[in-house]
Amino acid sequence: MLNPAEANAHFLPTVKGLTVSKVHGSAESIARITNQSDAQIETMEGAAFFYVCLLNNTPFLQIRSISNRVEPRNRDNWKLELAITNLNQIIIEMVETFEM
Repeated sequence: MLNPAEANAHFLPTVKGLTVSKVHGSAESIARITNQSDAQIETMEGAAFFYVCLLNNTPFLQIRSISNRVEPRNRDNWKLELAITNLNQIIIEMVETFEM
C-alpha cells in the first residue's frame, strides 16, 4: 500500500515497511522474511492503519521510531529510551509548526 500524502512528509526519511503478524527474532525467520521482501522496517500494525485511512480517503502519516534492528533477539541491543526520545522530538517539532 502506498501513502498518497507521502510528499507532505518531506521532513522525515521514507522507508519501505512490512507488516508482520509476529516478530522475527531467530536467524531462520529473519532469513525467510528477507528473501521475501526488500522492506527496511517491520511493524505489526502498519497495514491496518494504512488500509483504514486509504479506505476512508483520510490523509495520514505514520511515524515510526526504531528501537531495534531485525536480528536474533537480544534485548540488550534495544534502544527504547532513544527511540521514545526521538519520536517525542519529532512530535514536538510538528506541533510547534502547526498553523491555526
